[in-house]
Amino acid sequence: MQDIQISIRQQFYSKDYDETLQVHSIREQPDPKIYLRGTASDREVTLYQSDIVRLLKEERLKEVNTPKKSLNTDILNSFIGDLAWGNDTEMNRLKQVYLSFSPQERDFVDKNAVREGANSIEEVFEKVLSKDEKEKLENKINNFLNTVKQMETTEQKEATEQKEAKQQPTIDLQIGQKLHYKEDVFEVTRFAKDPNGQDTVILKDPSIGSGIEIPWYRSNLEEVISSGQYQLAKPNNIEQQKNQDVNQSTAQTNEVSIGQKFQFKENKSILEVVKIGKNAHRDGSDELTMKPVGVNVGNQEFNWSKLALDTAIKDGKVVEITQQQTQSSPQLSEQQSNQLNYLKNQVKYLGLGEDAKLHKDLENAILSPETKVTVRAEYNYPDRLMKGNTATFDLNLTKTEQGGVFLNSYRANLTTKNGEERSQTFKVQKENSITAKEAINLLEGRSVKIDHDVVDKETGEFSRTESFIKLNMKEPKTDYGNYKYEWYNKNAYGVDIDNIMQKSNLTFANDIERERTKKHLEKGNITQVTFQQENRQIQGFAVLNPQWKMLNLYDSAMNRVTIQNQLVKPEVTQSQQKNNVPEHSISR
Repeated sequence: MQDIQISIRQQFYSKDYDETLQVHSIREQPDPKIYLRGTASDREVTLYQSDIVRLLKEERLKEVNTPKKSLNTDILNSFIGDLAWGNDTEMNRLKQVYLSFSPQERDFVDKNAVREGANSIEEVFEKVLSKDEKEKLENKINNFLNTVKQMETTEQKEATEQKEAKQQPTIDLQIGQKLHYKEDVFEVTRFAKDPNGQDTVILKDPSIGSGIEIPWYRSNLEEVISSGQYQLAKPNNIEQQKNQDVNQSTAQTNEVSIGQKFQFKENKSILEVVKIGKNAHRDGSDELTMKPVGVNVGNQEFNWSKLALDTAIKDGKVVEITQQQTQSSPQLSEQQSNQLNYLKNQVKYLGLGEDAKLHKDLENAILSPETKVTVRAEYNYPDRLMKGNTATFDLNLTKTEQGGVFLNSYRANLTTKNGEERSQTFKVQKENSITAKEAINLLEGRSVKIDHDVVDKETGEFSRTESFIKLNMKEPKTDYGNYKYEWYNKNAYGVDIDNIMQKSNLTFANDIERERTKKHLEKGNITQVTFQQENRQIQGFAVLNPQWKMLNLYDSAMNRVTIQNQLVKPEVTQSQQKNNVPEHSISR
């Protein structure tokens, strides 16, 4: 049974479905559970590895030669970021995601989770985690990995022990006998043997069209019956059950109409009635054709009997969704749900956090009929602002005719402690966008380093370069209500931070502290530093001043300090001034 290796993205051609199926998830257990998805449809198929081996031998499945792909590190790093940021309620979902990874993908996560998780947090908060914070993060990730592996090992051990210890009972199965699984009813139609001589039982699901036959190995079927998952009607009650079904079919109480919606309490899924066949079901009641609505539903339709629906409603397993409930609690489509998750990640990595109210406002914006929606995000990090300042961010969402929702820009609003209002719009790009903290740094009057394109005036070719930008708050704003930028190109203007730090007499405990200080200065942060002045060490702060190629130094009380090397104002040459020109494509 285990003579085949199955991996994520592996493909099989199915004669039964006349379609190629691709493995998208694997549940590791004694007989691994394989989840496949159609490459040309929304079809979802779940098989055990033993089933795949059998179908391959029967030539009902054929392995498709697919080129081996390297690990998708973007997905894995995104998972690591979610793991580092995730709270307790997220862990159960992340456990299932981790269990779906291939052995190679798990190995990547195990080796890189602590380091990349710390990098994810440091990038957003723009600070190096302390030793205690790193230790706490490492414990959190290691506890997660140990717990999920222990959980998997325990499940496998219990399944193996149960299988080995349990003596398979001999169950007297008869043709026509019914098996109940939740709201579904299956019927034994015949017995057969597979090509290897193993006993099989053919069940029929009469609720789907004219009925679909489902083959089971007899030993596996007896096992699930013994475990109580499937309820078996006693042989001498078959006729009695048939008569009972016919009698119950006359007791249909509530009328059902097309367009009516019902929700299953167990999994919160919603089905809508799209077709009704009067007295067409084999149990004598109406046959209801129902289609799922909401998230991850595909285009599948299901046939269900009116009698089964009435029973489920009576048992409290299904409730009707009224039109008022539908209007007051609209459901996100699969596309909208994916868009919401993407927007949540965007605002998180912009440094706006994971506020529940912001997430709800984003969801409402997606559901809004308006093509342009603005969502207000409060900035609840006063320690990242100059004392007395407050900030908010207006997220500008745009919708396309195809249903896409995009965060194209945001407007940062700063109110100083003196009541002055400042604001600026920043584009949001696929990568290297101005973060919320950098936007605040610009509005508080400091400079930020960016990457951007520059055009060679002679050849017309584009090249990538680095510049420091600063908002010019002395001149009138543009027609779009934005401050103009001052530009100081790193190379052409000659802004060398390493040289500037050296001239400013900064001292560092080690190279790591030097690089951390440099990074903070480039981002426009008020950076804690140690510097020499008149043969004494001062603990204070520094702000980069690229225009004069120097650091503005302050003592611990933020009083300005001048050192000997900064007494002469640097000269700006004509060529440097010429190169100090604005660029239109701002990115990180």
